[in-house]
Amino acid sequence: MFCPFCGNEVKDGSVFCQKCGKRLVNEAANSVQIKKKAETSAEAAAAEKEAKTEAKAAKPVSNTPKKKLSKKALTGIIAGAAALVLAIILIVVLVSVNRNKGGKSNFAVPSGAIEYFEKDGYLYLVNSKGALTRVDLDGGELNRYNIKFDTNNEKAVFAVERKSDNWLSSSSYDVYYYDGKSAVKIDEITDEYYYDGFRISAGGNVVVYAKDDNIYSYSGGKSALIAEDAELSALSPNGKTIGYYKRTEDKVQGYYFTGGKEHFVINSGYPVFITNNADLVYIEREGSSDSSTFYAQKKDKEDTRVKLWNESDVSSGGTVNYDGTQLLILKGNGSYFCKNGNEPVKVSNKKLTPLIPYRVFGRSYNSGEQVIKNLENAIYLERSGSDSYSSGADIVVLRAGKTEKVVSGLDSDSIIDATISLDGRSFGYEDDEGLHYIRLAKDAKEQLVIDANDYETYFVDPDLTVAFYWNEFDELYFQKLNGKAVKVFDASSNKTAKTSCLFGKKLYFVQDNTLYCSNGGKAFEVRKDVANVYAGLKVLLISDVEGNVYSSTDGKSFTKIADTDFIAEESGSIWD
Repeated sequence: MFCPFCGNEVKDGSVFCQKCGKRLVNEAANSVQIKKKAETSAEAAAAEKEAKTEAKAAKPVSNTPKKKLSKKALTGIIAGAAALVLAIILIVVLVSVNRNKGGKSNFAVPSGAIEYFEKDGYLYLVNSKGALTRVDLDGGELNRYNIKFDTNNEKAVFAVERKSDNWLSSSSYDVYYYDGKSAVKIDEITDEYYYDGFRISAGGNVVVYAKDDNIYSYSGGKSALIAEDAELSALSPNGKTIGYYKRTEDKVQGYYFTGGKEHFVINSGYPVFITNNADLVYIEREGSSDSSTFYAQKKDKEDTRVKLWNESDVSSGGTVNYDGTQLLILKGNGSYFCKNGNEPVKVSNKKLTPLIPYRVFGRSYNSGEQVIKNLENAIYLERSGSDSYSSGADIVVLRAGKTEKVVSGLDSDSIIDATISLDGRSFGYEDDEGLHYIRLAKDAKEQLVIDANDYETYFVDPDLTVAFYWNEFDELYFQKLNGKAVKVFDASSNKTAKTSCLFGKKLYFVQDNTLYCSNGGKAFEVRKDVANVYAGLKVLLISDVEGNVYSSTDGKSFTKIADTDFIAEESGSIWD
């Protein structure tokens, strides 16, 4: 795996990066993303951009077992949306996202949300209705890589780690299950190499975890032993099929468990992704150095096995769709499409990188979840050559095994941030000139929406239809992405604003301990004595000057949920 701060390659399961020394936790947990113009020199900005893009592109999402079977398993495995490149670090605040009125979304859009915060030895979980659950970590610490959500972002499984004398490892973990209302400790695990030993099903009703080289499932408030002397490697979306492997001396054997029975899959390999009821099983067979082979087969029937790729001939692994029935593979300089476990078919002589909304699940996309429902109707960046950041890339749509060009010759080298709308039809990006917008159609035209000289900080809604931005004179503007900018607030007389965030299509911000809101018109006062504001996927949180926290689902009425300002550290300042 790679350090998200400096891009340095670190050993799987490491707690700290040996290069920069920072703790390897998910620092992208905020559901509020803002963009500030860089004030560094051009050289420093270029170096920072290169470091961020390398870290983003190199960080794969996988279901790799805790004991690595091959040197390149992390890059060869089915990597979900890990192929996000070209500094797709985002221009948008993806909050309150279930708003696709223009047609059926091609993405798995959540119906709920969990916002979580860690402060002073407590974990605070706020559900989509604004209700709070507080968990006493009892001297432990939440490892943010070790929190996973169901598809609807309503339930979660997480681990609280206990420190050991060895600063590079932990001696034990308490594993908790959160059902959207309360958190229950499932088990305590003692294993200094324990890092990614649990999964949660798409519906959130099943949790699977590893303990003492055994595998257990947790459902309905009870744990059950699934396999002994085994290591977890996969879980089907419905949670009914579990993939794992066993070691006997130097031999590795892959299995899956479903319907109360164990099924043998492969010698010298293991399942890496399993569809419901094992109708399709993706597996890795370990070979000699750097030569592991990946296959797809139906259930445990070896005669249906189809070779997908060898590590030696794949550049960036593959992207699997939401239910695992489709797979896009980057092999050599071309792209191949595999459906229902059939032979891969070449669909492009170039590399296709899916453009995926960064916060479909309300979190940064790093939990191994798959978000694209149909890869054949998805939008991609198509590029040639071995350089992931090459200029002259095209925006294309993959339909019926062929790519349809939408935008030609995009200068991807100059892109700072980029995203795609949740309906998959709008593409926005920022470069040195400013914020650009493209509506994907055969006659799509690229247009400059906001000039870089006009803004210091901007916020764009998930549908890429409206934007708010603060300029250098501390004035707030609202602009439809195809319209003119309108000034909605002037803070130039008193620079005391603390936080700004987009909730739905409205911007909320605090100035002089007063909460204001703009829905596109002049900003109006919402509430006094407010210290901080935080926008989640479905919930708006504020804290008052006394440190009490309130939640709201409509941005108008607020309910007190805590007397500790746990959101303060999550909020940033508009002005330096």
